[in-house]
Amino acid sequence: MSVVASVLPFIILLIIIVAVIVVVLRGFNRVNITRKGYWILGGYVIVLLLSVVIYYFIPGPKEESQQAPTGRQDLSEVLYGELPVESINEYFEEEWDFSYDKDSIQIGYKGDLNNSVSIAVERTDGNSIKAAFYQTPIYASGIELTEHIKPIDMQLSEDRFLINLPETVHLDFTSFRKEFPLLQFKDSPNEDWMGDSERFHWGDQLLYLQIPREIEIKTEMDVYLEYVNK
Repeated sequence: MSVVASVLPFIILLIIIVAVIVVVLRGFNRVNITRKGYWILGGYVIVLLLSVVIYYFIPGPKEESQQAPTGRQDLSEVLYGELPVESINEYFEEEWDFSYDKDSIQIGYKGDLNNSVSIAVERTDGNSIKAAFYQTPIYASGIELTEHIKPIDMQLSEDRFLINLPETVHLDFTSFRKEFPLLQFKDSPNEDWMGDSERFHWGDQLLYLQIPREIEIKTEMDVYLEYVNK
């Protein structure tokens, strides 16, 4: 039935086009063109209404309702020290380890500032700075798009700890689920993408830093830190 439902609009459109061509060709040999125009319009409206009725009576494919995992709440709880960082290991992406022997460090951004990341800081004992990056999944209409998101990178230069932010990625989507009879009454073919927030699950990012207690931390503009301990 799902195959019939998918091709039905195209069949209806084909019938309408053929009917219009036949009537127009015959119209060259007749005088009363105005009446034919009314017949064409009336026939189109009837076929359109019938197609809508038939469409709603055709059973669609059964889809199991699956809620896309987001994990945003988990990252927020780690950010504010409510959960240990080990609780979000499933969202782990990459880690860095830097030996550091200076008394202070300055943390700053580099790259596209529109893609800033949440930063949690844990004070530790030792002589190295560790960083771990976590990314929750991104879904659009049940399709995971996380692989299209470029990860951040870390760079240690003298006493500056730079977070290299990726450039913004633009993805274009086209929906083929909207059927022909209903599409005519929409302002935009992609209106259902923009209007249905349930189709989108925006991912979240967390950079978890472990910095020795004796190192003084300074931040540059637009860099905000949350300390999970003192």
